[in-house]
Order: sequence, then C-alpha cells, then structure tokens
Amino acid sequence: MAERSHTASSDRPAVWAVIAFGILAVSMNGYMFSPRLAQTVKGETLFMLFVLTAVMAAVGVIMLCAALFLGWRAANTAPRGSVKNYFRALRIPIAAVLVTMALSSFLGDQTWTLWALEGARACAAVLAGWLVARHGYSIWKCAVSGVLLIVIDHVAVNTFAFALTREWLALGGVFISFAMFAFVPMALAAAAGFVATRMTPPNATSETDAHEAARGSP
Repeated sequence: MAERSHTASSDRPAVWAVIAFGILAVSMNGYMFSPRLAQTVKGETLFMLFVLTAVMAAVGVIMLCAALFLGWRAANTAPRGSVKNYFRALRIPIAAVLVTMALSSFLGDQTWTLWALEGARACAAVLAGWLVARHGYSIWKCAVSGVLLIVIDHVAVNTFAFALTREWLALGGVFISFAMFAFVPMALAAAAGFVATRMTPPNATSETDAHEAARGSP
C-alpha cells in the first residue's frame, strides 16, 4: 500500500475544518469565561480580550466557510462512490447517535442520565474515528467524522425544533455551543483514528491514495 499523505489535496478541507473549529473553540470559550476575570483584571485588558475573541471567531468562521467550499470541490472531483463509502463507514456511529437522541427524549434530566448520554456520544465519536481509519481514510477525515456526529445530534435536530417554535435566541445558542464544543468529538475521533492506524493495518487501500491516483490517471 502506498504511503498515505496527510497533506494531500483531498485532505485540505478537513485540515481547514480542524483548524477552524480549534480557533472557534478557543474564541467562544474565551468569550464565555472572560467575564469571570472582571474582578481580577483591568477593564482595558478585559476589553482587549473581548476584541481578541471576536477577531478569532471571525477568522474561524471564514476558515470554516473556506473548508466547506474546498470540501464541496473535493466531493465533486472525488472518485465515484467515495463520498458514499465514507458515510457507509459511519453508519453504526450515526445509528448510535440517533438512538441516543431518541433515549434522551424519554429520559429525565437527572445527573446520571446526562452523564450516560454524554458518554454514549463520546463513544460514538471514538467509534467513528476508528471505523473511518479502518476504511483507509486519513486522520484528518477521522476528525471530521466526529464533527458530523455532533452536527446530526446537536445542530440539525435542535435547529429544526427551535425553528418550528420560533425560539430564535435558543437557535443562536445552538450554534454557539456547537462552536464551543465541536472540537471535543473531533479530537476523540482523530485520536481513535490515530490509534487504529498504529495498531493494525486498514482493511482497504487508503482513500486518499485512491483519490490522488484517480486524479492523476489519464
């Protein structure tokens, strides 16, 4: 099997997305927790911190838009069926997330149930990264699989629910919390993919190598 390249053109959208979500996580968490420093730092320093987090958030959003554009281009130039194969590798984690969503609507907001559901989501992210890596995709694409799960579990469902009830402030909170915590399942999936590639060889030829070979073929 050819040596897999993490900087190949098919990985560029995922690289941009990982960096964008990292910047958004730092900026959003900094914005949320900076008011706690009001009693210990000067007002000028606190204002500069707010400005810095706002600039970082803008940069993160711009990079995320660039990642989406590059991802759309990569999907259009990818070998036939490669995108379908990627989501096929995620069918079990996606099913696990959907089951978790269904259970959360029936279980109460008790402490143990909340921790159990969060643990199930974390396990789904780990499983996603592992399976994507075992199908020959790069670590970058493993990281993106974690974000896809939280998009399904958190963004899509809550956006639909709050849009129906016209709770626009709550809808904004969905996207803020997504920007704050999307890096967590992304990191879990990437770590699982890294371990999977180091423990055993993947079952299939690297999708990155196949993509590059298809693009270079006459």
